[in-house]
Amino acid sequence: MVLRAENRTQLGTAGRKLFGPVLVLIGTVPALGGGIETILADRQYVGTTLDEHVGRAVSADSELLAVGGLDRQDYLRWDSATSDWVLTGGFSGSSLLALDFHDGWMVTVRGPLGAAFVDLYSWFETPTPTGLQPIASAGDVEAIAATSTALALGRPSAFSNSGRVTVWNNNHGTWEPGDTFQLLNSEAFGFAVDLASDGSSTTLAIGIPGGTGESGRVQVWRRAPTWNLEATLTAPGAQADNDFGAAVALDGPWLAIGAPRHDTSFPDPIGVNAGAVYLYRRDSAGTWNFQTVLVGVDGDQFGSAVALKLATLAVGAPLADVGPHPEVLNAGRVDLFRRQGGLWGQIAVLQGPEPGPFDHLGTSVTISPRGVVAGAPEFDGPVDDNVGIVYTWSNTVPLFVDGFESGNLFAWSSSVP
Repeated sequence: MVLRAENRTQLGTAGRKLFGPVLVLIGTVPALGGGIETILADRQYVGTTLDEHVGRAVSADSELLAVGGLDRQDYLRWDSATSDWVLTGGFSGSSLLALDFHDGWMVTVRGPLGAAFVDLYSWFETPTPTGLQPIASAGDVEAIAATSTALALGRPSAFSNSGRVTVWNNNHGTWEPGDTFQLLNSEAFGFAVDLASDGSSTTLAIGIPGGTGESGRVQVWRRAPTWNLEATLTAPGAQADNDFGAAVALDGPWLAIGAPRHDTSFPDPIGVNAGAVYLYRRDSAGTWNFQTVLVGVDGDQFGSAVALKLATLAVGAPLADVGPHPEVLNAGRVDLFRRQGGLWGQIAVLQGPEPGPFDHLGTSVTISPRGVVAGAPEFDGPVDDNVGIVYTWSNTVPLFVDGFESGNLFAWSSSVP
């Protein structure tokens, strides 16, 4: 099955509303028809300094929103009294390359690339470093993923063109080094990673986009209680240089894999770098089965970022043109999909209130129970360029799913206290 991501928005660039480094309510618009809504962000967080690139990394749960830029890391906590995100802390002076947050633990990789530090925080009232000193100088870390019990660090160019992924384990609050995965002669190994845990086992997905002339692949490992390779996945009808594995996201038995340089021949005659997201599902025997592929439009690089949670899939298409006429070049967008039972369908296109050229919305994306969050790190401010911006869309994610695979959705994110 092939599904095409829609691009339906009717927004221009005149009168762009710009705000300082505070999160502000900016409203929504009704559906445009055709069964797929275009939803404008209801809050935004804007950078203030030239080339700050706020939004290059985002992560969130129901209580914390973490935002990364080229020279700053900011943390916002949900204030139930005002029903809004409130800035509570942050750091400046170092580039944030990647971050993840899960069950009170947050891990960040801050640059510059090649000389980065890995920081682990326990989030209570303020983010407090707990110290991962043995890997504090692991300057080759470019991708991270965390659960409450495990931490994965992707190091795609770690050793003589052979990437590595290292796993750390939470031993009653003390994080200890665990297993290391390596693929010889593959500098892309670990370009993207994700972790998922169900209490009795942990699943690790490792993206390997491949080098020039190669088709990417993804390794899926499972620990119960020792690590075993469950699958090495490639795209059906795999293309060279498709970047399959450039983004990965796990949720229960589902795995989403981004291939942002995938070329399409249908519905576009020549869809160069349209991008695609492939969905796989693990059955009870431990076999990962291909389910469907979602594709973008010519030049979108759909699948550059993916987030998967609560029967909801958010896909970043940072080079998408939005319109209709004239189109805003490379403004970017986020496409939102929902699972009903085992079937996936698009339900919305997510946009900022005033898309601008080369904003690159969808460079980063995450899902929390409060909604979808995405970054547009090339957003231009009223004075300085590339200050960056982060948008949020509330009421876009179900709080939980009735039955793990039933797809009967209720208790929407607006009901989170």
